[in-house]
Amino acid sequence: FSCGVYAQILKRFYVWDYSWANLDKIEHARKAFIPFLYNRDLLRENLPRRPGRSLLFYGAITERRKRILRALGDAGISVKVLFGQYGAQRDAEMFASLAVVNLHKTDDTTLFEPIRCFYPLINRIPVISEAVGADQTAEPYRDSVCFLDGGDFVEAVVDLYRHPDESVRELHERTLQFQKTSAVVAISAAVEGFVESIS
Repeated sequence: FSCGVYAQILKRFYVWDYSWANLDKIEHARKAFIPFLYNRDLLRENLPRRPGRSLLFYGAITERRKRILRALGDAGISVKVLFGQYGAQRDAEMFASLAVVNLHKTDDTTLFEPIRCFYPLINRIPVISEAVGADQTAEPYRDSVCFLDGGDFVEAVVDLYRHPDESVRELHERTLQFQKTSAVVAISAAVEGFVESIS
């Protein structure tokens, strides 16, 4: 954010962002956090929900992610991987999966990536995520995402599969919590802050 045209734009204008990690890099106070939360317009009611036993990961495959996904497979957990597939293709796989997996890109990254999580949750697809520590961006998702905060991620996932009925019930209860979320308050505060900044 330190140089270039984009950096100059960020310095000049009021900024809305879904990530506190991004907002923290902006030195001025003309900024607001708007999380991606429940939006009924993104609910795909016309798609059949046929949950299987496989997990789904979609996104760029880094060496770290490849290592974890391979370890899950070696532990007997079926994981489908999608990259560059969106819309109907992704939705069909998502609606046939037990849950979506959220993995950090690199070993030195522990930030929460809501972009991979909010859409499945809107559609009542559980999300299982690696620990994200104290990342403020994750706070609106704490009750909805299954954060595996302790110990080895692969072993924690295997443990979920050891108790399938209990785990599936808990995962789906978490998705129902997401239906109660709303970004309206955050959006209202962001608009109010913006108006105050220009008045």
